[in-house]
Amino acid sequence: MTSGIALLVALTLFLPGRVLAAEFETPSSSARLTVHTDPGCTSRDEIAARVTARSSRVHFVEGDSVLSVEATFGASPSGAVAVALVVAGQPAGKAMSRRFSARSCSEAADAAALIIAVTLDPT
Repeated sequence: MTSGIALLVALTLFLPGRVLAAEFETPSSSARLTVHTDPGCTSRDEIAARVTARSSRVHFVEGDSVLSVEATFGASPSGAVAVALVVAGQPAGKAMSRRFSARSCSEAADAAALIIAVTLDPT
């Protein structure tokens, strides 16, 4: 009888934590990432690495995906780097788009990665 009580106590202590943890685990987001940029500014791999550094739950895939991210980097007349981001396939089928500028390609890539990470993994 004592071993039955010990088993019951162990299950009572162990299972609720596991169930609770499973309820709050956030699934990962997979998306197709396309980057258009001038040579030497940034790259798809660099943007993907910056996003992954901010969220381990965001993964980029080749080919078709429900979510797609398109980032376009280009020089603006003022000399800044202009960025246009489009995330398509959001819940309810809406696309999210953002435009901004930065002083350098590095700052633009960092800002774009932050926006992408927060959009795909808002936790």
